Amino acid sequence: MPCGNARGVVTREVVANGHPVHEYQWPGVYFEARFDGPAVSFSVDDDQNVLHVLVDGELLLVLPRAGYRDVTLADLGDGAHTIRVEKTSETQGSTARFLGFSVPDAGRRRAPPDYTRAIEFIGDSFTVGYGDTSTGTECSGTQVRDTTNTSLAFGPLTAKHFASDYRILASSGFGMVRNYANKEPGTTMPVLYHRALSGEPDAAWQPDAIVIWLGTNDFSTAVGEDERWQDPAGLRDDYRARGDRPARRRADVPGEPRPPFGRGSRGGRAPAHRVAGKVSGIRKLTVTGGSRVESGPSSPVPGESTRAATRRRCGFFLMY
Repeated sequence: MPCGNARGVVTREVVANGHPVHEYQWPGVYFEARFDGPAVSFSVDDDQNVLHVLVDGELLLVLPRAGYRDVTLADLGDGAHTIRVEKTSETQGSTARFLGFSVPDAGRRRAPPDYTRAIEFIGDSFTVGYGDTSTGTECSGTQVRDTTNTSLAFGPLTAKHFASDYRILASSGFGMVRNYANKEPGTTMPVLYHRALSGEPDAAWQPDAIVIWLGTNDFSTAVGEDERWQDPAGLRDDYRARGDRPARRRADVPGEPRPPFGRGSRGGRAPAHRVAGKVSGIRKLTVTGGSRVESGPSSPVPGESTRAATRRRCGFFLMY
């Protein structure tokens, strides 16, 4: 008997063989179910992502690019259990499908986990957890995919600490008004944010807090002569102006069909110390409609790495 639900996920729901199927793409997607008894099954159709399968908070299985697969976990012991399937990798140009959980006996189904808090995280590669388990700084595209683990990024860790439902609306290389090296000009995160697979407003999702971490890619490379900003000061002004308009919740956006977001591969990353100096000067940004939560002092911290300094100095938080 089917059981469970999609959590923290923006999906297109379709019907396959008489059952609802969730098509997904954004990072940090997870699916959960609660049940009684020693066994549970689920099905996926995903040849692009790495999926982590946890039971009662313990990682039991890793599925790297599983394709179409039916999975059964047995010998879990009697009593109540919670199963969770997490997408830990990032895909920017393809979608996958989760076909649902099932248990042998309908009487063993329990209500899915209920969260009293909900947090939405909007950002770039820092929010995605781009290559966060890598042991080196030079990686191929395949290595980046295999070493990206969104579940270890600050968003999921924060949400889990506060026992919160969450969504990750983030894409590596994208910025507030300018993307990394000005790739795909005009298609920035405020544009991608509204490109849910569903294309319909999600009135059921009403986060208690929205966390925005953007700015790293806007200032990570020098402004080129062919760009619309005459100089770095113009880019900073544009960033401030865009940041003064708080992101609207998805439910506030008129429903209109929008395609899934997607983009091709991207080149290397800028050294962290180049970014920190440029972004730290605009940290005192004030945001209409939200209360600012400071992310730390701008002054250097003794012994701090440039990567840590960049994380501390870049972006801003909006709490609603």
